[in-house]
Amino acid sequence: KEYYKLTDDKEVEAIDIPSCSCSILKFYKDKIEYLLLGDCTLLVNNNESVKILKDETLCELDKKVFDFMKEAKDATNLTLKERKAEVMPIIIENRLKKNTVGGYWTLEFSKEAVDNCVSGFIDIEYKMKIMMASDGFSCGYDRYKIFDKNEMMKIAEIKGIDYIYRKVRELEKDDE
Repeated sequence: KEYYKLTDDKEVEAIDIPSCSCSILKFYKDKIEYLLLGDCTLLVNNNESVKILKDETLCELDKKVFDFMKEAKDATNLTLKERKAEVMPIIIENRLKKNTVGGYWTLEFSKEAVDNCVSGFIDIEYKMKIMMASDGFSCGYDRYKIFDKNEMMKIAEIKGIDYIYRKVRELEKDDE
């Protein structure tokens, strides 16, 4: 209600409604309950392997955009700005799937979002570690393949999350 007051009660198109991603953890004696909305990731390390918890729908939608940009780069001499203009219809199509059945779910004004979140329970194990990551960090292993998913938490512990951030941004800067 407060948001719509700020818009002077003008109709706001679905694509322009603010939203965000969230990860929520609730700790119990022997388990952890999790809830994920949007493009965030939980990495769970139980000392044997890293399990990834996330909404894969967003990865599939993002892949369509990245594949289009790569094909346009390889096939034409378009500038980055021209390629972005060509890919915009795909981005808009993807964004219009926000908080829809068959689409993806984010935290926003939709009451149905919580009913469609990624959620569950994780058994607590000895020396277990969990990393909550935005897509700006998880892209270090899933999209850009700078790191292996099993290395991410160890690197964050040893070198700090700023190191991961710098490596991701360096790659993005080097390859528009």
